[in-house]
Amino acid sequence: MNQIKLSPRLLNLIRAPQRLTAQRLWRALEARERADTLAAATKLRANLVKVVARKLKFRVETVKKLNDAKFADWTERRRVQFPNAMTAELLGILHLEWRRELLRDLYDALGVEHDNGEISPGFGDGGGEPRSGGNEARSGTSAQGDQPELTEAKVYAAADAIEQEYGLRRTVVLLLAHMLPPGAQAFPGAVRPEHYGFLWGWLGKLSESPESDSGDPEPIDGETEAEADDEGADGRSFPTLDHLLIEAVNASREGTLGSLSEEEIDDAVEELASLNQHRPHSFFHVGLRDVVFERSPGTPMPKGRSKVRWYWAGKISGWGQSELWAEIVSAYDGNDIVQTLGDGSDGASERAAPFVVAALGEEGRGAEVAEFVQGALLKSGTFETDGYNRRTSIFKAVLDIGTDLLHNGEVGRARAIFDRLMEAVRAHEEDGEAPALQLFLDVRRRRAHCLQRSLEHRAARQRLKELLKLDPYPNHQAMVHADLGMLKGSFNSLEEVELPGGEGDLADFLERLREGRDHFQESVDAEARYGAHGHYCLGVLALGESVAESTEVPAGEDREARCAEAVEHFIRARSVFESSVGSYGSLVARTRLYLGIAQAVQAESAGNLTQAAKLIEGELGGKATLPGYFVDPVVEGLSLATEAGVLGSFLSALLKTGGNAVLDAIARDSSVLATSEECVSELRERARRLGASEAAARDLRSCLACYLDPQNPDAQNLDAACDILDQLEGLAKRGVGAAQFEELLAEKRYEPAWEAEDAILARVRCQEARDAYGEALVLLRKLFHQVAGDRLEEAEGIIAKLRSYHIPKEQYEAEVGRLRALKQQDRGDEDEPTNVPGKRVRVLFVGGDEGQAKTNDNVEKLVKSSASNVAVTFVPTGWSGGWSQHLDKVRTELTRHDVVVLSTRMRTELGRQIRTECRRRGKEWRSCWVQGRKGRSNAILQAARAVAPSG
Repeated sequence: MNQIKLSPRLLNLIRAPQRLTAQRLWRALEARERADTLAAATKLRANLVKVVARKLKFRVETVKKLNDAKFADWTERRRVQFPNAMTAELLGILHLEWRRELLRDLYDALGVEHDNGEISPGFGDGGGEPRSGGNEARSGTSAQGDQPELTEAKVYAAADAIEQEYGLRRTVVLLLAHMLPPGAQAFPGAVRPEHYGFLWGWLGKLSESPESDSGDPEPIDGETEAEADDEGADGRSFPTLDHLLIEAVNASREGTLGSLSEEEIDDAVEELASLNQHRPHSFFHVGLRDVVFERSPGTPMPKGRSKVRWYWAGKISGWGQSELWAEIVSAYDGNDIVQTLGDGSDGASERAAPFVVAALGEEGRGAEVAEFVQGALLKSGTFETDGYNRRTSIFKAVLDIGTDLLHNGEVGRARAIFDRLMEAVRAHEEDGEAPALQLFLDVRRRRAHCLQRSLEHRAARQRLKELLKLDPYPNHQAMVHADLGMLKGSFNSLEEVELPGGEGDLADFLERLREGRDHFQESVDAEARYGAHGHYCLGVLALGESVAESTEVPAGEDREARCAEAVEHFIRARSVFESSVGSYGSLVARTRLYLGIAQAVQAESAGNLTQAAKLIEGELGGKATLPGYFVDPVVEGLSLATEAGVLGSFLSALLKTGGNAVLDAIARDSSVLATSEECVSELRERARRLGASEAAARDLRSCLACYLDPQNPDAQNLDAACDILDQLEGLAKRGVGAAQFEELLAEKRYEPAWEAEDAILARVRCQEARDAYGEALVLLRKLFHQVAGDRLEEAEGIIAKLRSYHIPKEQYEAEVGRLRALKQQDRGDEDEPTNVPGKRVRVLFVGGDEGQAKTNDNVEKLVKSSASNVAVTFVPTGWSGGWSQHLDKVRTELTRHDVVVLSTRMRTELGRQIRTECRRRGKEWRSCWVQGRKGRSNAILQAARAVAPSG
């Protein structure tokens, strides 16, 4: 046995039995042990919160909201002490949660009755007063059992056995926990007080014999232990005088009431430095003073390298206490002595190096730590973290820097640090340190991660398998199994387990992930916090399999069950990732996104679609993207949401991620599209960008269906629908989407935006554009019979249009005969007057293309030759889609014209808008079916006669 394996705190407790309390033993634990215990103490949490709130003067509700990591951090950084009785319960939880096998083996060796490490109710004499909380269940109220007779040999043999199996440090902590004073015991009744001497005897072999009881009173709750140790030859440990001077300097800096003045501090520091010229570490106080009072190096710098090192150690400690990292880095860059303080050769190195390491890390220069810190310094660490004093573990500080570099993707630089740490680990193990010390295991795991991310998978796998044998801690077993599972599928990190964006890559991705399924299940089965790694991987696998075409669903399952499984895994993973955002980075957002997807796809059985939508929306607002193959099932699932606005809000968020797949999926269902005006606008904008293309026509038809959706009358927008119909007609005239447009018109999917006559005329124009005069004939004959009864001029125009087709007259002979009969009935003869009676008549002729506009003068002459009192104004429109300026001109001209003639050679929507305006203003209008000069002049004369005043 070798006392170097134990921290000074534990050695002090062994040397002085009268100092043993639950509080002091708790402070002797490693910070990680305390943090894990606090996280597991769920039954005590309410009382722990009250203590922390009272000590730190915070509201209880504020402390209650802290997650496990933050709660532990607050108790550490602010040195909160819990009452002895409560601390004893924490020590019991530590062993029952994390070291139950150790307890079980000790009790088996001693012959103590127990139930898997827990003392049977009624056993022994109770070892003192019963405590509240968790130990009441163990103490019980039944009759006392028989206590086994313990001998020194039996106790020594039991202690030797567990020390060999579990290591010296854990054995010492366990034995001390069994000898706590009455009223605050971790394991009441397990060992009777008369047997404590045997335990102290075994512990006494680790160092000098325990001191005799001095009769000093037990410390009250909240008392802190003295931390002064005997002074070492190289000043590695400061005696009480040094500690007092450091406290005085710091009190003066903080302006504490009653603290020494600056002049008094100067006197004390200078006197201490001059007392013994062979005591270099006195100059630590000189450097600390210079920082506290913001002084430059004073009277000449001390002579001798050792004194200068101590001086800079004091300055660096002063800066470090105030977290002035830039000052430390500046000194590191400009001073050769500071650069050597990582060599571990003396106490100056031990005191200054942790702050230099922290400064390099804080200033983004962590990669330089491997060069600064030497093996001797890493060997001197005590593996504790306790404020800024010498017990700060430089080993752990360097480990944290390397871990941060690894998380940030700087694998090469991180590996240099872990290689340096691994050299120190081997040196410690050669000196007899237990290989299973947690910091050593962390180094091995991080180094394996470096190998994994450097694609050295075989070496990484070998190191991780070694870890499984060395580390019995369930949390770490869970993490290692997840790592091995990822290596099976050739994934270099947990961040790489990400569903691919394209469906073509999904099958290969899932096949790789299945390779590690057994290890992921082992990770989950550990039932430990870090089984979250395995849960995440299995969740991704289940979610991917729920939509993959090639997935062979296991017997007895269906795809909905795979999705439900994914939800469970992601919930477990999310709780851990969110409590350590700094460690998991992008995985937090990705896990939320995947959870939302799984809940949405599982819509019919999961039900909570509002939560799913919010989860996905929240992450889509960042850098996350929804894999294309999930767009359809997620949209379909969320369309079932009953809460107003859920789907529309989600679609708007989804739209911001970009990608045609998103718009395509939304556009497939008009009822879905109608829930987001933003999506409709984006679809119309995409159609504009696509120009005269079939894709543009397809997008416009989707928008039209949305605006005219009869199932969603609140979303109907007739003006927008008319505009889209006009755009579709323009494309169809150019042969783009013509068949689909004509089909849309034939099926009356234009109502109620257009009237039936609008649709017929649009179809006719499309058919004319492709020379399908036979099809146009059918439509015009039908329209003829619809208007012939009350709009004779329109019927006559239709016959004139048919004659212009130059098709056999017998194909519309019946219509010609009916027109002749109607005209005879209307006028009594076929002679048509050529003049226009009455006063001046003003006619507005709208429509026609550029070619016709060139002959407008000739048309006007024909009109004048027949009726000199008719004045005509032409507004040519052509077929352009930008007809709003023509409509504006018509509106202006209407006030000074008596009648309007609308050429059928114009966009349907423009004609519809003009007719609407005429009706609103009470203006007569007529159609011009024949586009030649004669046809237009006749249409103008007929319109003029219709409105000419008699006499």
